[in-house]
Parts: sequence; structure tokens; C-alpha cells
Amino acid sequence: MKCALLLFLFIVIPCSVFAARDLTDTAFVNITSDTSSTAKKMAMGEASRQIISNALSPFIIDNDKFKDLMQNAKDDDLNNLISSVNIDDEKQSSITYSASIKMTLDNASVKKWLRDNYVNNWLDSADAESKDKISVVIVLNNGLQDWIEFNNAISAIDINVNQISNRQVSVNISLSSRSDFMYKIKETGWKYSENSDIIKIWK
Repeated sequence: MKCALLLFLFIVIPCSVFAARDLTDTAFVNITSDTSSTAKKMAMGEASRQIISNALSPFIIDNDKFKDLMQNAKDDDLNNLISSVNIDDEKQSSITYSASIKMTLDNASVKKWLRDNYVNNWLDSADAESKDKISVVIVLNNGLQDWIEFNNAISAIDINVNQISNRQVSVNISLSSRSDFMYKIKETGWKYSENSDIIKIWK
């Protein structure tokens, strides 16, 4: 049984795609420069970096590599990831520009960009959720021991394994079991971070 579990942890399980993840976020920017047009260009660039970072961070495995990629990315490369832009509360003077900028990222372009730059992520696993499920990423710092403890903690909850990468496993749970899942995780000493899209847990 132990050998089977060890083998299981190193198998990459393919996942099916049911719906693309909605990668949308909003940034408020306020920029001063030598001209209004320059300030607006700088503001759009700053907004795109904030939004791309915020929207993708919950799905990134290699956080350091992603930070380096964002720091070194050209504005044109980042603009290619954006499918739509909505601007509200726009204000400008001869040297300033401020606005609330909402951007939606193109799912396919984002995946290709991360893949081409060798940044491991959980976007495929998150996209594989149906509408009544949520993605959970389990960080197995202690390998098999953590996996066994996790399964013991949530033994009464059904999970579906999507993907395994290094010491991280992505699973789906039903939305109806989310409260029970979080209660069991907290009670058994797991640390966690969560939002509406994904839960991440670790020891």
C-alpha cells in the first residue's frame, strides 16, 4: 500500500477542460509625468502589471520564477495577454492621469505565455472544475506523510485528483462540502489561504 501511494505521488494525472477561468481584476492608478498622454501610457502599463500579477498569483506554483518573469516582461508582451479593458472614473490634467481600470486576460494566451516561460501553474486544473466544484492545492512539504495526514483529515469528503506537480497536488471538492472541508483542515492543524476560486493548504 505504501509503495502504491509513493508511485501515485509521482504520476501526473491529466485533467479535462470544462470551462475557461475568468481572469479579471481591477487596479486604481494615479500617475504624474511630463505630459498627460505619457502619464496615461504609464498608468495603463502599471495597471496591466498589477492586474496580471493579482489575477494569476493564486494559480502559480513557481512563485519566484513568476515574479522574475513579471519584472522582466515587456509591456507589449503583457498587452498580448489582455482581451478586454474597461476604464472608469478617468481624470487627467496636463501632467497627470488617474482611473479605475478593469482588465480581463485571455485564458489561452496566458497559459501559452506561462508555458513558454516554464512557469508551472494550476490553471488547467482550475479550469477543469465544474460549476459546483472548487479547486484545492495541497502542498506536501513532507511528501507521503502529509498526503496520508491529509486523507485521514478529510476521510469523509469526496475528492477528485486533477494533477500532481513536484510536491503539490491539485484536487476538486464540491462547493457543498467546502465548509466541512475547511473545518476539518483547521481542526487538524493545516495552514491555509483561500478565495472564491481556489484553496491552498500546507503543513
